[in-house]
Amino acid sequence: MIRKPISELYDPLITTHIKPISDYLDATNKLVKELADRTKKTIKHPHIEQVDILHFQKAIEKYANDVKEFDNKVKEKIENQTREILKLEGNDTVLDSFNKYFTVGQDYSFEQIIEITKEGKHRYEFKIPPGYEDLKEKEGTQIFGDLIAWKQLLDFAFAKKSNIVFICNDFKKDWCILDDRNSEKRIKSPREELIAEFADKTGKFFWMYSQDQFIYTSNKILKSNITSDQIEQILQIIATKITSVPELEILESKYYTGQASCDPTAKLKSLINNNVLNTIASNDLCGDPQYGVVKKLKIKYSFGAEIYEKEFKAEFEKLLAEATQPYR
Repeated sequence: MIRKPISELYDPLITTHIKPISDYLDATNKLVKELADRTKKTIKHPHIEQVDILHFQKAIEKYANDVKEFDNKVKEKIENQTREILKLEGNDTVLDSFNKYFTVGQDYSFEQIIEITKEGKHRYEFKIPPGYEDLKEKEGTQIFGDLIAWKQLLDFAFAKKSNIVFICNDFKKDWCILDDRNSEKRIKSPREELIAEFADKTGKFFWMYSQDQFIYTSNKILKSNITSDQIEQILQIIATKITSVPELEILESKYYTGQASCDPTAKLKSLINNNVLNTIASNDLCGDPQYGVVKKLKIKYSFGAEIYEKEFKAEFEKLLAEATQPYR
């Protein structure tokens, strides 16, 4: 999992950004050279003066040198980041620190969770935060995961008689109001309903920060000597830990008609590339279970702790693409 940021975040920088710049430069060079070759003869058409073309070719040559220098510098930075990430293999300092400095609270019983889901059904119907956005993409008690976490925050604050600052990179509107003055996502405040409920249940104060907001704000309040560059480095190191992508796994599948079926599970597993299943529902998956009849494909798959089941008709593309975004 430590290597995920390398293959899925850093390597694509080269293939999708750096390399195309050089490719475009090569293509431009080729076109300008062709233009010069076609127009340099003075005894036949088309002919144009070569001064401007030569001037532009010199400009391209200079730009090519700049591109090469830029290319080398960016690749060096990517290699440095890659080395730092690889150093973390077998030495999970974030997990070690978590185990050393934090205590995991008591789980709710299943009966308690069921009671929360009953309340959650009412809350989600009227879009009372938190967690109602999960109604779109989860199932079972997972739908109420955010609400369960919220209830545990309330219990903890009440027991400890403590204010809570909740650090969260979940920017969905069922938790917070975003500051739209910034190009990057920043939390302006928790939802007012959460502040009110927290005060009512605990008599204390609740606030939210994103991870980077918390680090910058606490540094300012505590008047520490940590520099902005050091903070950026801290955030980058933490980011390598939290951008790991859960594994996509095909649990079971069926390619079928009303009377016959075949099992394409092994084939589907072999088609997963970089945590994305990109294929077509067709007889290539496991043969033709019934000639001349429209088939359907049913897939049950897991993505991290989440389990999904979907059905597709005939032909489709990137059927699991929506379930392969990195969790943060």
